[in-house]
Amino acid sequence: MRRDLELLRTIMLRTEAVSPGTNLLELGLEETDFAALSHHVELLVEAGLLKAQISYMERSPVPVYVVVERLTWEGHEFLDLARDDRRWRSVLSRVTTGTGGTSFEIVRDLLREAHVAALTRH
Repeated sequence: MRRDLELLRTIMLRTEAVSPGTNLLELGLEETDFAALSHHVELLVEAGLLKAQISYMERSPVPVYVVVERLTWEGHEFLDLARDDRRWRSVLSRVTTGTGGTSFEIVRDLLREAHVAALTRH
């Protein structure tokens, strides 16, 4: 399954807006397959951006239960950089046009650069 940066950002935005301990299915992302949602939550946990409880049935590659607890400090830091829709779209456009895709670290660095540039303009 391919990593979807838009979905990662959306999960983080929704997690920030709900109470800790919210079931993944209550984030309002019904249009997205549960396997894709849970995979992206796992990626966010692995990246240290999100805390979650993930439960599996024996021998099942897809979790049966996912509860999002909260964003981590790093998760809040990233989301503060990625929150502005215009900046987010601009950075994603740059990386997909220039390379077709890129690492999460490069996206974070470009968001940071755009954020600093916005601050210096004011």
